[in-house]
Amino acid sequence: MVNSYARVTGGADQHCLALADLLAAAGHHVSWLATRDDRAEPGGDPAREGVFVARTVSRASRQRLSPAAQLAVAAKALWNRDAERGMRELLARHRPDIVHVHKV
Repeated sequence: MVNSYARVTGGADQHCLALADLLAAAGHHVSWLATRDDRAEPGGDPAREGVFVARTVSRASRQRLSPAAQLAVAAKALWNRDAERGMRELLARHRPDIVHVHKV
């Protein structure tokens, strides 16, 4: 399950979490690729297993970034190497039949 968050921030996240719960209840293994968040990482909810990458910017911090930092964030939005490594790790570990990609 690929989504920006493994917690509720809006309707898309609610859908993604509900889908993950339904898949797990049906006996499917669900693993996440999402941003790191203390409210969503393993330990808080055993169903939230996976790779959680650092979030580089938030709405609150975006306005305070220097022009160079804004450029770095924009580049990472186009290609995030941490997310790439996480996806490669999950694909190698689980060899999934289906990858659900949501709000990223």
